[in-house]
Amino acid sequence: MRGIAYKIPLPLARSQGTTGADRQACALMSAYASHKRGEALMGVLRGEPAAVAEAALLDALRDTYGVTRVQADLWADAINGARVGDRQVPKQLGGMTLEQYQVDAVAYMTPAGGNLALGCGLGKTLTACAYAHAIAAKSIIIICPLNAVPTWTKNAALLPCAARIQSMDSVHHLLGIQQVDLIIFDEAHLQGRHEAKRTKAAHQLRLRASAALTLTGTLLHAGIMKSLSVLDLAIPGDALFSNRWSAGEHFHCLVRKAIGGRTVTELGQPPAKYADAFMEYLSRHTVALTPTSASVQSVLQLPGQDVYDIELGKPWLPLTQQVADYVTTKIAAGEPIPHAAEAMHALMAAGAEDKADWVMNNLGTDPVVIFAHYTATLDIMGQRLTDAGISFVRVDGSVTGPDRVNAQIAFQSGKVQVFLGQMSAAGISMDLYRSPYSIALDYPTKAADYAQALARTHRRGQVQACHHWDVYTNQLQKRVVEKLRRGDDFNSQAAEWQEVKNLLASNT
Repeated sequence: MRGIAYKIPLPLARSQGTTGADRQACALMSAYASHKRGEALMGVLRGEPAAVAEAALLDALRDTYGVTRVQADLWADAINGARVGDRQVPKQLGGMTLEQYQVDAVAYMTPAGGNLALGCGLGKTLTACAYAHAIAAKSIIIICPLNAVPTWTKNAALLPCAARIQSMDSVHHLLGIQQVDLIIFDEAHLQGRHEAKRTKAAHQLRLRASAALTLTGTLLHAGIMKSLSVLDLAIPGDALFSNRWSAGEHFHCLVRKAIGGRTVTELGQPPAKYADAFMEYLSRHTVALTPTSASVQSVLQLPGQDVYDIELGKPWLPLTQQVADYVTTKIAAGEPIPHAAEAMHALMAAGAEDKADWVMNNLGTDPVVIFAHYTATLDIMGQRLTDAGISFVRVDGSVTGPDRVNAQIAFQSGKVQVFLGQMSAAGISMDLYRSPYSIALDYPTKAADYAQALARTHRRGQVQACHHWDVYTNQLQKRVVEKLRRGDDFNSQAAEWQEVKNLLASNT
């Protein structure tokens, strides 16, 4: 159904319309929640009796998207403020006692779901299992990255019923299922834009479930598009805004940019003036906690984590000079002028031999976790460890299933001294708190991957003060890490990337 406008429960926010909605089913749900609040609907339903408007919305949800009246009422009540409360929240599961912040997190969720943005190592898995008990789920699906399947398999006994575990990239295989009580979307921040194939499939699957939890180790502040998607995955319609441009306008995220000979409008981050309002909007059905949150510190008292910069080979050449030298080398070898992405990754991966030398000179006999983003760097570091007779396990993207679990067990049990991991692969669902020491030799482009890596040693179970070293051999590598630490991704929109792109374009 098109041509319906509804009032969203945000101060100063304008009414939204289903026409042109990014997520049509969710826009209809927002309209239905607005109707249940007693708001007058506009557009094609303006002036219609309440019963007629209600029937029209419910018919559209049922006939087009298969949403039942029971589901629609459950979701609308959740959008309008229903909570689980703490009466049904179990205090213990599988012999483990929930911390008070975990109990409070479940109580804050709605009977239709919500977002658990608990920092890495704060027990999202146990908290999600407690939520499943709180709503007495009798059928459960877990959607997670392939690397997290072993963790969920190991913890499945904590759930109130048997669960089907499916990797994030194979959600489309589930689209023909019947109704289910609960879907848990683990590492939900990896879903990305709602137009992406796996994200679109996840939203289709969500309509088959009464409730859903989205879990993430990072705050939902990755921008408008991803935030709307995650909110609607938890509770269809909870994003309130019918499309990303309306949300961008409300939070002043629309940015005009000149590209070539034309001007385009893009969605950026909420400016500082509106950042608090954006986080308050997200917090309606989101519990966001970090190791430094007061409710966490009062019970866990996690040790701190100091981060150090190791700068090798200074003074460094300016970025433009390094790129120019790289291009000259390519041309001398008879190769074409590289694209900006190739040049950037070459500089980001540079200096692996020198970094490995620094590690070997400073390693000692303590257990340590060593991360790198590029497999070539892992190869170099692994060879150095082998040559020195130092025991280690390696986890990269090719290591899955039981092999990941066995690598963790080998490190945690003390069978090996070093855990060597690729950041994006080993930064998910790995407990490495045997060591308080971690080192990064090169870096991913996503802030979430960097934050996840830091949390492998600094997490529940850690009793020692943690120390992490970032090792650089050029200016670009340090700039990338500075962005990642601020929570910003490093991509083609970064100033450094644009600088390199413009330099290469001037030489073609």
